[in-house]
Amino acid sequence: MNSQIKKVGIGLVAGVLAPGAALACACGCGVFDVGTSSMFPADAGGMVFLNYDFQNQNHNWSGNASAPNANNGDKQIETHFVTLGR
Repeated sequence: MNSQIKKVGIGLVAGVLAPGAALACACGCGVFDVGTSSMFPADAGGMVFLNYDFQNQNHNWSGNASAPNANNGDKQIETHFVTLGR
């Protein structure tokens, strides 16, 4: 708990002393333009992509709260997603 209070305190002090640094990309510099036309190749030709995602659920949840393991027969669920597109 003491460590968390220190981290929050340091963050607040840094935000007060250097508020401009916290808003560095608020000017619309385009760093977060993900999935827009700026990400596509500009040259002629085709485009193919392969996306892999992995989910590992090894803890039980009920809503926003942790749930006991005895309530679930599946102790660990691993899910793999592969997406191929063009």
